Amino acid sequence: MQINRLFEIVYILLNKNQQQATVDWAEEEMRKGSTLAASPWAANTAAQIEAYRKNGTDVVLRNAPCLIVAVASKDRLVGRNDLQITWQ
Repeated sequence: MQINRLFEIVYILLNKNQQQATVDWAEEEMRKGSTLAASPWAANTAAQIEAYRKNGTDVVLRNAPCLIVAVASKDRLVGRNDLQITWQ
């Protein structure tokens, strides 16, 4: 299920209003107290939302021309290592 949610987010990123839609989503998740709000990245997420709201800083893709998503099965014991190797 989480991979489906990730691809939903990617779809949002590729839409015309990608920055606005993504920041709106993150802001709503933070407001609802979701797992994003409880994560170690909550403070960073809040700072990124504020940077976008104040001056329109590209906080999502940071002007990147593309997005690469690496996926491994949670049943694969070394899946994380495999993904790290593909990154290098």
